[in-house]
Amino acid sequence: MEKKKMKCPNCGRRAFDISRLPNEDVEVTLKCPQCGKFVSVPCNETSETENRKNLTRPRKKMMRIAYGFSHSLPRASPLLGQ
Repeated sequence: MEKKKMKCPNCGRRAFDISRLPNEDVEVTLKCPQCGKFVSVPCNETSETENRKNLTRPRKKMMRIAYGFSHSLPRASPLLGQ
């Protein structure tokens, strides 16, 4: 039996697991372990998190470092007393 992962409506991260979705309308109120806020999560398909195994992660953007002209200037040597 696979557990359903329910997401927090505030932060969108995993709030709790449930063994199966109930047939009735059930709403769980809890303190989200991720964001720390008190939230009410309806136990239905819309509150389930996506299966992370089938998702492809977006590539992280490479952080570009802008160099100024200071890297081409000669450095003062502490031995020369400059």
